[in-house]
Amino acid sequence: MNRRNTTRSTVDNKPKTYPIKIYFPTISRDILQKNLFDNNGRKSNTSTLSTYLVNENVKTTLYGSTGMFDITDNNLYQLYPIDKPVKELTISATLKDNVKQNYVLNVLVDSSYMKRYTTPSFQIPYEYHTEKIKINTYKLVPNSNTQFIIELKDNKIHDFYIKTNVGETNIVEINTFLKKDIISFLSLLNLYR
Repeated sequence: MNRRNTTRSTVDNKPKTYPIKIYFPTISRDILQKNLFDNNGRKSNTSTLSTYLVNENVKTTLYGSTGMFDITDNNLYQLYPIDKPVKELTISATLKDNVKQNYVLNVLVDSSYMKRYTTPSFQIPYEYHTEKIKINTYKLVPNSNTQFIIELKDNKIHDFYIKTNVGETNIVEINTFLKKDIISFLSLLNLYR
């Protein structure tokens, strides 16, 4: 057998991972806003979530008549969506601290994402508006694949979700480690007991 073919097939068989976002339809942004921030939009002293903060950045997106654009490293890149169906799942987990607790939670799993072109765009659409979103990323363990994301717009929570990578896009069940991370984040925020 040709060595080139052997090497190529090994590379092609490399498992791919896909990003997913997990949303919580039964938890409102207002409740999370009250738990994390005071009336002026400043971080509340009672929130322990700040100890798990690993990254803060601002994402700037232009919405124009010719498409969506992302500003990265002072370059403008056009974005296009990769749409996939949203799945509704029920998480049931048993966590053992000092007391055995059973958790049941309905979530939405979205494997859609925005992809950007590799070459920068050099034209801004004639008609556009700009949106700046501050993105706070939290992890329970620094090298964890599971991230809790809070997006802020004008010091108010715009969106929040769990972000992770999975080995297959047709996710039917959430694994035990991810379930524990989800319940731990929600418990930490006093959103789930």
